[in-house]
Amino acid sequence: MTQRVADQDPSQKSASRTKYEAFTSRDGILKLTEHFALKAPRCQFGSAEMSLIRSRNTRSHEVFIALRVEYQENGDYPQRGASVLDEDELLSLASALKYMIENRKLIINGAQTYTEVNYNSRGGFAAGLYIEPSNRKTGEFMKLDGLTAFLVSLSDLAASVDEALFKIEVLRDGAQTPMLPSADP
Repeated sequence: MTQRVADQDPSQKSASRTKYEAFTSRDGILKLTEHFALKAPRCQFGSAEMSLIRSRNTRSHEVFIALRVEYQENGDYPQRGASVLDEDELLSLASALKYMIENRKLIINGAQTYTEVNYNSRGGFAAGLYIEPSNRKTGEFMKLDGLTAFLVSLSDLAASVDEALFKIEVLRDGAQTPMLPSADP
């Protein structure tokens, strides 16, 4: 039996942890965390939010940056999910999205059976497209925290990831906000 996008097991990848989540779950340290809003991709049946998060250990000055993607379904009892992608995953996500966008027609025309092409992160985020060749139906999606968000366009998501990559360069240069002094005693 083929497992389709909308039928994915929500518990899949739940044990996965990103480097960012491992850093922020440390106890006994003072952390400074900043959130920077990004333009989110448009969704067909809900809404998404994206932000870049920078966290720093105020003693060691160790810094972690991650992309947080949130999705909320429409409806009377909407579910909400979120995923975090480590900074080092964003270039590969950008490359994967570019490949899917540039080769979309080729992928669709080559599909003989139900087909999915997707990128999966360590933290359970996925983005891709699917093709149902029997009726030539196609769709673009992202999955986070067990929820599937059907996108208006993978190009929207790619633009958001590109914005995040640019913002990381600004944050690395320290031009966005001043860092607090060390919390050394």
